[in-house]
Amino acid sequence: RNQYQQLWRHGWQQTQLRAISPPANWQVNRMQTSQAGCVSISVTLVSPGGRAGEMTRLHCPNRQ
Repeated sequence: RNQYQQLWRHGWQQTQLRAISPPANWQVNRMQTSQAGCVSISVTLVSPGGRAGEMTRLHCPNRQ
């Protein structure tokens, strides 16, 4: 369970608009695209133990 929590937490951090550096020994592939004023950020992470996960977040500015 702890590995899943770490994977989710690091995935969430890496899909921020300003991602922090990934933890040591983690493999991170981050892709960012923009369209219609929104930014989509997708990451694939692999933990040192080989656990893999993917996460995508869409960031859109607040429109008044």
